[in-house]
Amino acid sequence: MDGTPRRQRGVTLIEQLLAVGILAILVVTATPALGGLLARNAATAADNAVVAALQHARERAVRSGAHVVLCPSRDGAACVADVHWEHGWLLAWDRDRDGEPDAGVEPIAVGDALPPGTVVLGSAGRTRLVFRGDGSAAGSNVSLTICHRGAPAASALGVVMANSGRIRQGRPSVQRARECVRG
Repeated sequence: MDGTPRRQRGVTLIEQLLAVGILAILVVTATPALGGLLARNAATAADNAVVAALQHARERAVRSGAHVVLCPSRDGAACVADVHWEHGWLLAWDRDRDGEPDAGVEPIAVGDALPPGTVVLGSAGRTRLVFRGDGSAAGSNVSLTICHRGAPAASALGVVMANSGRIRQGRPSVQRARECVRG
């Protein structure tokens, strides 16, 4: 033993408090950006689900040569006359060509409700989308605006279906995007 004190190893309380303070500042700074990222991710997932439902409806019509109807639904059993699609949708046969799901026939598919805060806003007056056996769509073009309630309007996404049945993704108008984020 030489009498010199051994050097202590470790972290002092002040160093620990400083590290926790820096971490807290980073978390507070990053949290708003993370919220925007989560909102954009939810809108993108909803956009993909809507496109998949439209493509599935068109594909079933072409394969069967029969009319099918895709409509908003809250219970998976009946269509609702609403331009909001976020509560779910129903894909069903329309063999009598009246624009309504055939009574007493099992639906082809049922879309689940989207996560809370997600909004899917359809064109005014278009609460039923009918695909004919040749893949074309009855009625006028349809625009669906997808967003997360309360998110910036610039983050809204859009899906457009032409009368030919062609489906494409794009950006909604500024007015439609604002309507969407207001819910």
